[in-house]
Amino acid sequence: MKRKILFIDDEFAPDFEDALGSYMSFYSLELQEHGFDVTRCSSVDEAITALVSDVFEMAIIDIMMPPGDEFTDQDTNYGMATGTLLARKIKQQYPKLKIIVLSNLTREEGAFADLLKEKVVDSILLKMDTTPSALCAELTSKVE
Repeated sequence: MKRKILFIDDEFAPDFEDALGSYMSFYSLELQEHGFDVTRCSSVDEAITALVSDVFEMAIIDIMMPPGDEFTDQDTNYGMATGTLLARKIKQQYPKLKIIVLSNLTREEGAFADLLKEKVVDSILLKMDTTPSALCAELTSKVE
């Protein structure tokens, strides 16, 4: 049985045209090749809808995203902390769901220490340092 993963990153949006958007697709393709069932969401609103309509074992969340209808610009520091708020909301509603942060923000730039200390997220990965195969290895280690 395939493990269901919710992958939330605004770089999946159809209008995201730079190379990083294409690279994000490589992540999801690699996960699928390793037996994961990946649902890609390009917004907070899509993610909330997916969580209500399906059951996931793990979520991969970017930090910098537009706030959508769920949060305000002020709450998210104009998108700089949207993923942090989303991770907290998901963990509160789905406490058994494992959460991986995959972001371009470094640990110094985000509120990552608190997320780890409070056990909101299970690990934090930096996009520029994480290959698709490394992401698969991290997910596999968290679900076994």
